[in-house]
Amino acid sequence: MWARKKVVRPGPVENAGLRQTIHSLELTDSVREAILKDIHLVEAAFATDQVVASLDETARRHFRQITEHAESLKSLAWVNPAEDDEHATDWLREGAKADEERKLGFNP
Repeated sequence: MWARKKVVRPGPVENAGLRQTIHSLELTDSVREAILKDIHLVEAAFATDQVVASLDETARRHFRQITEHAESLKSLAWVNPAEDDEHATDWLREGAKADEERKLGFNP
């Protein structure tokens, strides 16, 4: 992947405002810790293609839970490559368009 120039290194991507928002929310310690453990995924998505690819459904649920207070999260697409019904490989092959139902802010 390095030789083919398929890896993007965006540099420092920490989002201090998002982290501050998370610290200010009334969350249980375990939920806050879980969110902060995976915040790098979200920060990297903001710095690159607005997409998180993760097997962690708990993390997706936690980030979705706080979108009301962290509006910027609503626009991020989240795909779980292990979920057959998400057709992650096909979606990526077709350009990974941020379909509404993939976004953290989607509310059916």
